[in-house]
Amino acid sequence: MTQMISGKDLARLHMDLHVPSLLADILRKNQSLSRNDDCSLRQAFLELSPLETLISLACCFQILVPHLEHEPDMVEPLLTQSNYILDDYAPHFMRRTFPVTQEWADFVTEDLETTGDFLSVISDAALGVHPAIADICDILNEQAFVKSLSHMPFPANHDNVIRFPIERRL
Repeated sequence: MTQMISGKDLARLHMDLHVPSLLADILRKNQSLSRNDDCSLRQAFLELSPLETLISLACCFQILVPHLEHEPDMVEPLLTQSNYILDDYAPHFMRRTFPVTQEWADFVTEDLETTGDFLSVISDAALGVHPAIADICDILNEQAFVKSLSHMPFPANHDNVIRFPIERRL
């Protein structure tokens, strides 16, 4: 059974991962993406692992939703994807208990790819809605793609690793 995260946990994720808070600040300006904001957003991802990137992107989805109310067909799938990622991965991240299996790494990679696909669709739909959203979605999509190509680190000795079952929801 997957543990749901609370609103307090979500706020902690926004602060700990920095990207969601940065995105909210950029969108509050209600202007085109400045060169400084573009660089800041890209740099915020540099030190993030693939898992941290995935969770950050899920948090970003929730920040983007209010700006996409004109596209109600997009909001529900976006929130569903965000909730799925947060419910499945955030509790592990917050407790620092990561299943160390190739299956886990494959799930993270697949979910990064799916998230990137969502961002491509959002980018197209967001043109004209907010001056910066299309550019932001392009940056987030790029980060999802780059991190999906990264290898997740594993400890050298797998004999002492506790393997956790992972549920996949359809």
